[in-house]
Amino acid sequence: MVDTTSENIIEMMNILSPKYREVFELHYIEDLKVSDVSKILNISEANVKQRLKRARDMIKEYKEKEDKIYEQI
Repeated sequence: MVDTTSENIIEMMNILSPKYREVFELHYIEDLKVSDVSKILNISEANVKQRLKRARDMIKEYKEKEDKIYEQI
């Protein structure tokens, strides 16, 4: 289960490289549509969607590794 507290979201965002973090923040934090993010960053909608997917995958992988560490304690 993903912890969605503000502190945890910021921590998870910090693991992302800038190009993934900016797309993630604009879409999920600023609540902008993919088309709006595309226009702001001057990249295609397909590129926005791909970066969002990669960002989600990176966060998921980070959380899974973190959970395994806490299970071992």
